[in-house]
Amino acid sequence: MKAAKALLLVGCVSFAGCATVNMADLESSAQMASKTSSDNVVVKASEQLQTRFKAEGWVEPASMQMKQAASILLKGRDKTPFLTAAEKYATAATTMSLKTDIMTATDLAGQTLKAADVYLQYADETANLSADLRSLEQALLTCRSAENTFKFTSDAKSADVDTELTQMSVTLSALQTTTDNYGDLVRGEIITGAPVN
Repeated sequence: MKAAKALLLVGCVSFAGCATVNMADLESSAQMASKTSSDNVVVKASEQLQTRFKAEGWVEPASMQMKQAASILLKGRDKTPFLTAAEKYATAATTMSLKTDIMTATDLAGQTLKAADVYLQYADETANLSADLRSLEQALLTCRSAENTFKFTSDAKSADVDTELTQMSVTLSALQTTTDNYGDLVRGEIITGAPVN
């Protein structure tokens, strides 16, 4: 009888302990799901931008960068057979296609900027912005690289795209400002000891 009571008591304690752990796990999972879904707004916009820019040939794919670096190491810079993304793009571009591409790139950068601004405006004070910041930094680097490609092509083709390049520059300056704002907030989290991914 005593053994049965002892077994029952252990079972109840174990059940209570499991219930506590499960509740904590559920709460933690809910918090993580909330952060993941909020982070995705900015991260997805940034990733879509980078994917599109690479697919259009406005920037150098990472695989090509590795091949170029390896070729330079093995054969020297002057002997490398690879053309840069800007050189390839300039060869095929016309003034009209260049204008269209600059406007498209500017629009994509603007969409990323809007996603970042809107999320930052409504984000909870405890939201972790580290993933968003990393994505925005990569998107900004990609945009600047594409801007250089367009400028190179404009010079090579003597194309009149000053208006389009100016608009792109304005949009990228705004994206830079928003990225800096995210950086300030993330650095603030680090200083105050808040958890940062």
